[in-house]
Amino acid sequence: MIAAYLRSMARRFLRRAQNEREMHEELESHVQLRADALERVGLERAEAERRARIEFGSHVRFKEECREALAGNAIDQAVQDVRFSLRSLRKSPGFSLVAVITLALGIGATVATFSVVNTVLLRPFAFSHPEKLLWIYSQRSDNPRTNFSLPEYCDYRDQTTSFAGLAGVASFNPSFADSGPPERVQGVRMSASAFAMLAVRAFVGRTLIAEDDRNGARGVVLTATVCGRGAMHGT
Repeated sequence: MIAAYLRSMARRFLRRAQNEREMHEELESHVQLRADALERVGLERAEAERRARIEFGSHVRFKEECREALAGNAIDQAVQDVRFSLRSLRKSPGFSLVAVITLALGIGATVATFSVVNTVLLRPFAFSHPEKLLWIYSQRSDNPRTNFSLPEYCDYRDQTTSFAGLAGVASFNPSFADSGPPERVQGVRMSASAFAMLAVRAFVGRTLIAEDDRNGARGVVLTATVCGRGAMHGT
C-alpha cells in the first residue's frame, strides 16, 4: 500500500504538466455539458456557459480538490514553497549569502559530529570477529583494575584453556630523536600473537613474529596505520 502511494506520488510529480492539462480538459467538458443542458431549456449559448461556470465555481478550487484526490497536492505545495524561497533569496543577496554560510556551517558540523560518532561508537573495529575480543585486567587488593606483569602474562598464555589465544598489549610512549629535538610518540608494546588473533596483516613489510618475543631478541618497531578491515600499512 505504501509502495503504491509512493508510485502515485512519483507519477504525479513526473507527469505534472499532463495532469494539469487533463484536469483543465475535464473541467471544460463538464462546463460544456452543463451549458448544453441549459441551452436546451431555452438559454442563449453565452448565457448558458456563464451560468454553467458559476455553478461549477472557481477553477482554482476545482483543481485543488483534484490534486488532493490524486495525492499530489503536497508536491505542488513543496514546489511552490521552493520557488517562493528562491525568489526571496534572489531579491536579498546579502541575506542569501548569510543563509548559505549558516547552512554550510550547520551541515559541516553535523557531518563532522556523525563521522566521529560513527567511527568511535557505531562502526565495528577493523578486526576479524570483534565481538569475540575481550580486554582482561588483573585484580589486586590495592587496585581492582591493573595490568598483568610479564611473568603473569606468560603463565596465563601457556596454561589458559578458556580462550583461543592471549596477547599482551601495553601503552608505550617513547621519545625519538634524529638530528632535531626529541619527539614524543604514542604507541603500544604488543606480543607477536596479537596480529594473528586480530587477523591483521601488513600491507607493506611484516608484522611481529614469534622470534621477536624471545628474550634477548633485537627490538622491532612497527609503524602502522589502520586502513580497513584486516589490513594495515606498516614497515
